[in-house]
Amino acid sequence: MMAGRSQQLRYLAAGAGGALCGYVLHRPRKRRDHHGEEQVQTATETNHVYGPVQYDFEKAKLDSKLLVREAQELSRSPGVTVSVGVNGQVVWSEGFGMADVENRVACRPESMMRIASISKPITMLLLARLWDAGMVDLDAPVQKYVPQFPKKRFNGEDVEVTTRMLVHHIAGVRHYTKAVPTVTGQDTVQANSSSSKPDNSNSGGTSESNSNDSNSACRDQNSKQSNSSQVSGGDDVTLPEYHIMRHYDSVGESLELFANDALCHRPGSKYLYTTHGWTLVSAVIEGAGGRPFTDQLADMLYQLGLEHIQTELMEKLIDYRARCYQLDDKKQVVNSPYVDNSYKWAGGGLLATAEDIVEFGFCMLTAYFGKPIRKCEHTAVHPRPCPQCAPYIKDSTVKEMWTFHPATVKKKTGVGYGMGWEVAPDLKPDSKYSFATISHTGAAVGASSALVIIPRSEKSPHSVVVGIICNMESVDLEPTAQTIGQMFLQEAAEQDRQKASGL
Repeated sequence: MMAGRSQQLRYLAAGAGGALCGYVLHRPRKRRDHHGEEQVQTATETNHVYGPVQYDFEKAKLDSKLLVREAQELSRSPGVTVSVGVNGQVVWSEGFGMADVENRVACRPESMMRIASISKPITMLLLARLWDAGMVDLDAPVQKYVPQFPKKRFNGEDVEVTTRMLVHHIAGVRHYTKAVPTVTGQDTVQANSSSSKPDNSNSGGTSESNSNDSNSACRDQNSKQSNSSQVSGGDDVTLPEYHIMRHYDSVGESLELFANDALCHRPGSKYLYTTHGWTLVSAVIEGAGGRPFTDQLADMLYQLGLEHIQTELMEKLIDYRARCYQLDDKKQVVNSPYVDNSYKWAGGGLLATAEDIVEFGFCMLTAYFGKPIRKCEHTAVHPRPCPQCAPYIKDSTVKEMWTFHPATVKKKTGVGYGMGWEVAPDLKPDSKYSFATISHTGAAVGASSALVIIPRSEKSPHSVVVGIICNMESVDLEPTAQTIGQMFLQEAAEQDRQKASGL
């Protein structure tokens, strides 16, 4: 038993080439290339390209700039950063506006912003690595890995919450709205009253609550999410639990916010988007991996060359961190209030650049296709394998992650939620400008984000990844990201036609 466990841990600690890796959370002013070499970034870079350029995307860039500036103006966002990758190489990264309005600091590709719920697919990759290693059973009750999490009852019956349900958002765990069920019978669970006090207080008693679907708070959550056009969006950042200021020292502490609350519905029966559910996922990762979630996350990001992606520690000095903004009642730009996102590292607590999340998209595409999406040359001097050359997880695992659960599908759009990802099928198969997409959006206090992946298909031999982040809350960036992705695909297709005709 111990030998098997050691073999599993060696699998996780090693990159695809087998070299053991340590971890770092942040290396200021430097970025590692995918072979481990540190590259210094200049202070004046605002638009750069990596690798050999096979296509001229000047028209797509120009059109995209106009689109981004329009979105920035309409949303009153002080700063926006955007990055686009085609076939495994970043072809455009640029910042618009201000990262810090008061100090007149320009937004740039290196600007670090809250990526909010894009933290979920990053956490899913870490969970998938454990799953591939045989260290976690997604269909086992979560208590196998988190024994302190209370067992649940629904309508007089014992019910099981599994990790698979959590990553599909069908477990019934509440979102940011505090559940306050009416006690109507004997099916009770303990509800921690401190959950309704998301301030700096550590005190709070317990109360009896009934776990049935008559819960008005849960109905309210379902109603708001049903009216949202996005599977992973529609969050109301004015909710009290968005504005927690207390620092949580561990995942175990964060569980106290909701662990004793009633389920909103029978596990597995319907969809309810929940960030708290991903805190429970991070607790499963800790139990399965045997180490703190943040340590395992940092190890994975180091192996992928993505160590600039990091948990948002408020006291830490982080290069190029942007300020956060919102609109007041008069629609004027003001500073966002202080919040501490340590209670939701896994579901919404990470910082990154737009280029970072595009590179993360490359990692997913490499695993999805099970082979390199761009050509790289490895040497003995740089033995660290790059994620574009060595799939981090199995292709079959990514395909399962990118398959939505039937209970999550929006009837109007056909969009559903897979495992940590929003999945949109190609709704116009006869149109050359319609594509299946994999995506996630993010809503945070003082920030909004979108990551869109368009894998190559029979319609197009090109894969495109688009990342956009702004330092203004409640901005829907996904339509902009989707349109930019299609612009780059169309320009690549046009140049393919010109090359084929000898022009």
